[in-house]
Amino acid sequence: MAGPEPSEIYAAAALCFHEKYLDDVVQGGIVKLIEDFFPEAEDEIKKNVIFPSGSKMTKQDLLTLFKDINVIEDVLPQNVSPSGIGLKMRMLPSLEGTEGKRVTEALKNMIVGISAAKAIKGWMKSEHGVQNAVADKVYLTGDKWPKMVEPLKVSAYGFNAYNSSDFIIRPVGMKNAYFGVSLKKKFSTAAADPTIINKAFDTLIEGEEFKTTRMKLQQVREKYFGGLVKDAISEGHIHIKGGSSKSKAFLFGGHKPKDRTDNNMAKDRSFIDTKGSMKMKEILGPKDFDLKAVKKNKLPVEKLYGLAADDKLTYLKMLQDGKKITVTKSPWNYYGDKALNRSGLAKYKNVTMRGWVNKQLGKPDSLYKEFMDVMNENKDLFVEKLIQVALKKDLPDLMNYDRMGDMTFGFALVTGIGGVSGGKNLYTDKGKINLEEGKVLDIMDVRVGLSKMDQEAGDYKFKIVGDEIDGNEDDGPAKVYFDLVKGSKTLLNMELRYKGQFMPQPQFFATISKDFINLIKGKG
Repeated sequence: MAGPEPSEIYAAAALCFHEKYLDDVVQGGIVKLIEDFFPEAEDEIKKNVIFPSGSKMTKQDLLTLFKDINVIEDVLPQNVSPSGIGLKMRMLPSLEGTEGKRVTEALKNMIVGISAAKAIKGWMKSEHGVQNAVADKVYLTGDKWPKMVEPLKVSAYGFNAYNSSDFIIRPVGMKNAYFGVSLKKKFSTAAADPTIINKAFDTLIEGEEFKTTRMKLQQVREKYFGGLVKDAISEGHIHIKGGSSKSKAFLFGGHKPKDRTDNNMAKDRSFIDTKGSMKMKEILGPKDFDLKAVKKNKLPVEKLYGLAADDKLTYLKMLQDGKKITVTKSPWNYYGDKALNRSGLAKYKNVTMRGWVNKQLGKPDSLYKEFMDVMNENKDLFVEKLIQVALKKDLPDLMNYDRMGDMTFGFALVTGIGGVSGGKNLYTDKGKINLEEGKVLDIMDVRVGLSKMDQEAGDYKFKIVGDEIDGNEDDGPAKVYFDLVKGSKTLLNMELRYKGQFMPQPQFFATISKDFINLIKGKG
């Protein structure tokens, strides 16, 4: 489903109920959750959860999250019933196969949603004096915002929607009060904290003020990845005609269709993103075959791009004998794209170009170190942008009287925590609901914490704290872990990694540090 996370939809629905009822539902167990709460939550979605018109999502999209998650009543036919009389049956959703996984995920996300709703209600009462924390309306945001809350969207700091609320609550009896929530989830307290940033790195360096920095980072990437392609050529990992004499800039960005097809490579993949074997000195293509024979055998020319050279003689003999080329099952055909799937790339990570590049990225003096150097040289820009992206510290100032009039507004980062356990025994006494207390971080507490960070000695700086080559993912990504620190305190724990291809900017992840949370709580 395009649009909100399921936990966001379930939390929005749960906000429309009193806390006591939510507690009763959880106390009643999984069967009560399915039998009573899911149908009632679906009704609230229909009546009181508002989605924007013209959005990519529709109300029907939201309602698919409630599909077939209820108790079905049926009558056992007389000829099947032991008594010979039709008996009424009550059946729960199946926990088998794909459908079972869907039901289990729905139950887990609903508990996360209830955990979040209870935490949000507590926050609205304690921090904002809301007497009745039941939602009159919950407004979903996304690519579009409902008209009622569109003025709260706020454009600032290069963001079309600086307000990062996943939904906005208007409590019962408060016609001009709106509370925004950025919602994350964990299925247990012990699980790692969810990221508050998961974006491409270049989203941090948009805007005129980053123009010089963008140019510098582009030069760094060209030099590094172009240099790796040159090394791969000299070490015999890949074959590019005239490659040893090409510039690093060309080897990084030279991926016009002709540049690629001249080397028998797929026309739309850059040199650094080649997946093929490091043992593959040369890649076959149309130039290696008699095209008249190819056409006679009615073989599309594009089928010849990216074939492994190991079986060249076999292919030539097929053509010589007037036979249609039957492509062998070499794992290196088409640069491994077809044969080296998610599990395959992990298996072959030590002998693929992709794996080799990741190893280079995992070294201490890699591209990531150069990225950190550029970020530290321009730390004032990066730090300010990061704090705005991650923590939205200026949001309360933007919600002023001139813009919003006489309105009550609040914003919080919220994590719903919980799930279900029991597997196939979910509907027995071994199955249970694991509801845990959600976490709330009010925007004003964030600002207090940042003020305390300002009191720390020295300037903010980015500090590499570790690196890793993770072979458990499809492309074995190399990561670098780094912190944003000031004095003895850490504000954010971060991670930078290439996910998939190397030509785009790497992915950027961030979580709020325990240091900062303790500082807010007065423990730092």
